[in-house]
Amino acid sequence: MILTEAKRRAQREFEDVLKLNGLTLERAGALLESFPEMKRATYRVPRHGAAGTAANLVLHLVDRVRRSRDRARDLPRFTPWGRGHRGESRAASR
Repeated sequence: MILTEAKRRAQREFEDVLKLNGLTLERAGALLESFPEMKRATYRVPRHGAAGTAANLVLHLVDRVRRSRDRARDLPRFTPWGRGHRGESRAASR
């Protein structure tokens, strides 16, 4: 695969993850500010099923926000791969 095509696919995946989780780039950046440890260069972003690191970072950020009870009401409960928070199916999360 050509590098430019891989870059386009990763960008598209990142945009899809933002859209499906009801976030904008600015909102994701604001949420990231509340977790300063995630902004470090040495922070290990766990794999959440996405191919790109940026998409995995957004999925991890959404998961972290959902876990903090005072912010959990702000985000929908699904990911683009049909699994919701903690593995429930998309139909069960509605």
